[in-house]
Amino acid sequence: WAHATTDMWTARHSGDAYSSLALRFADPQTGELETLKLGVVKFFGAHTAVGIKEHLESRFQEFGLTNSDIASIATDSGANVRQCCIDLAKEKGIDWVPCINHGLHNSSRYAFGLVDEDIEVNEEEDPIFDNGCDEFQLDEEPDEEGAPASA
Repeated sequence: WAHATTDMWTARHSGDAYSSLALRFADPQTGELETLKLGVVKFFGAHTAVGIKEHLESRFQEFGLTNSDIASIATDSGANVRQCCIDLAKEKGIDWVPCINHGLHNSSRYAFGLVDEDIEVNEEEDPIFDNGCDEFQLDEEPDEEGAPASA
């Protein structure tokens, strides 16, 4: 089984969209962790969950990968990519792992007031909230010093 990582971005200078794909797996002979970089390609599809899912499925097929070859996938937490991965989990059993680097970047930007949009979360559909911790609450307002009110 392999773990896939992917990212998508749009080049500022050209407006062209790109997608990267890499696989990480343990070599069965040596037990060493291996990384197989499958490249960066232009992304021509719609930037929707369905468009991204179709793109990833075609990239997997291009390299002869089946659903049973991919155990999990790490991505950023953009709403379109997150929904794509929720769909992949439901349809193909590929677990989604949110990228910690993207999460730290976004939380730092939010903490320093560099984000001007509200963040909406659907806890029932989003696997990031399936952590077995019933005490975690998103709706708790911080006190004046930034700590949760119940702390």
